[in-house]
Amino acid sequence: MESKDYEEKNVSPAAEERSVSGGNAPQAGGEAAGCLSNTQGNSSHPTLPNFPEYGLAGGIDWFEWTAWAQRIADSTSNMSLRVIAEAKERCQQSSKPYVKLTLWEFGEIHVHRQGLNRGGAKGQHFEYKLSIRGATIGISPRNIEECELKDRRNRPTPNFCVQQTGRHCLLVGLQEVLSTAEVLLEILGYRILEKVISRADMCLDVSYLNPARLLSYVQRDCYITQAHSVKPEIDFQDEDKADFVVGKKPRRFIVYDKYKERFGVADALYNRALIERRWHGKIPPTATRLEFQLGRPYLRKKSIDTPEQFLDLCGKLAETLTYDFFRLTESPVDRKRKHQSRAETAPIWKAIQEGFRQVFGEPLGEFKPIDRQAVEPLLLARMARGALANCLLQRGERIVSYSEFAKKAGELLVTQFRDPVERQRFLTEIERRRLKYEA
Repeated sequence: MESKDYEEKNVSPAAEERSVSGGNAPQAGGEAAGCLSNTQGNSSHPTLPNFPEYGLAGGIDWFEWTAWAQRIADSTSNMSLRVIAEAKERCQQSSKPYVKLTLWEFGEIHVHRQGLNRGGAKGQHFEYKLSIRGATIGISPRNIEECELKDRRNRPTPNFCVQQTGRHCLLVGLQEVLSTAEVLLEILGYRILEKVISRADMCLDVSYLNPARLLSYVQRDCYITQAHSVKPEIDFQDEDKADFVVGKKPRRFIVYDKYKERFGVADALYNRALIERRWHGKIPPTATRLEFQLGRPYLRKKSIDTPEQFLDLCGKLAETLTYDFFRLTESPVDRKRKHQSRAETAPIWKAIQEGFRQVFGEPLGEFKPIDRQAVEPLLLARMARGALANCLLQRGERIVSYSEFAKKAGELLVTQFRDPVERQRFLTEIERRRLKYEA
């Protein structure tokens, strides 16, 4: 199982401690939305529908977005940015991991010694890495003009990034950080031109439910999924491990025992928040975490481009993921005869579907159809053209004009694939892909 950054020690523990309190979270994404800020208190103890022995809670477990921001600096904001630059330089000279600053009209932030790398070693680098209450911020102090964003092919990379780990989301929540991050940018002298969502994880925590119960359905082939893989996670040192993973990035579903994952981890604040906000004040012997990890490529297919659009449509997303992408069935699925649709949904999964609805809200709104005229096939066409050119050249063909190349490439496709069975197989594959790409 992929580990998450639960040990974010550079955020002020004292500030986060103040956020661990009872009470219900503000509703996000409209009146029908669920408790996305992860602050479900002890005053109510919801249970999984029709399974009163299992506790129910959930929320967003990872949230990340980037933005393009234009410089609208004045003397105050120039000073704030200069103070951050000087703080980073002091960190590097003293080899400290971070220094604390108090920005006028904002409050305490931590400035780190190194910048923020997003997307691994080969990803984008932000010169400044800041920690605020509930998030890690990446900033590149360059200016971006609005006209630069109109050129979709050559547009600059974002100069602002907000990352909320599972720990951040549980302790502070989304809505506060969304507004706070924009205030910070304004104080630093920037105006947001455009925001895009990069990743969002949606999870359900079911206390006292052992994941082995759900894994048993998978082992008996009692499931339907759009994913190409459903794999148990094997741990040779833990024979009782009952985790499994469905699909891969950018749409991945994982099921595991959250209690077992946290057992022995020395992060008392996060563990306390789990107990209060997810496990209703008690430590259960087992607690199943069901988590959908959604990357930008998948979200874009659903026409979800911004953090606000995600919050508006997360109820619809939860329905799509738990009904269409994956569900458990009462009996084994007849895959050979393609009778999957006849398999009845298992009662425990119906309860989980309802649990996601209660947490993330009613499936209001619709995913807008993708503008297929905006899909540019140029990159794939260039790859195919290059492969055909290599094939012709290796066969010793002489190409003197583009029209001659196109003619010889067409002849190659006809003369080299004469077997009618193989041709039909190729047409069948085209039909499969057509269904895949239909919206």
